[in-house]
Amino acid sequence: MKKIFIVFVLMMCSIMLFAHSPLLTVEDNGDGTIYVQGGFSNGASAAGVKLYLTDKASGQKIWEGEFPDVGELNLPIPNVPYTVTFDAGPGHIIVKDGPEPEGGFGSQTASSESMGENESAGDAAPAQKPVAVSSSAGWVPMDTVSAMPGVGPSFTAILALVLAVINSVLIVFLFKKQKR
Repeated sequence: MKKIFIVFVLMMCSIMLFAHSPLLTVEDNGDGTIYVQGGFSNGASAAGVKLYLTDKASGQKIWEGEFPDVGELNLPIPNVPYTVTFDAGPGHIIVKDGPEPEGGFGSQTASSESMGENESAGDAAPAQKPVAVSSSAGWVPMDTVSAMPGVGPSFTAILALVLAVINSVLIVFLFKKQKR
């Protein structure tokens, strides 16, 4: 019974090695577009993960789409204050404020139809669509962030490595102790 308990505890500790946090980078390209890159702290791609640009004032989606295989997009900057939402499911949602265009919000002449054009860094990107603007603000972004905000992937990788080494040492120690 004691061996089963020890194996169970070691297996539960190793589950922590598979933990990951979503990562989102939003940068102004300086040419009226933003660069959006998504991924996970364990190196997993954000391909197929939903991305939304949302009007801060009304809560309405300005643009919605999915990350292509490369996990990055270049999009026109909206002419209203907005947020960028990375939505990979419950517990994996990040909402960041989008950068302001050079002349400030309201100075652009881009229409909401141009927001549907996808200038992806990849070859063939999935079809992106602008969201029809309605009079009701039915969608409100969740205020959920990563479990470890402000912690980069290198810290998470180091933590996973340390836990793996500790786990291995414990397993070797317990097997040697059982042989005595």
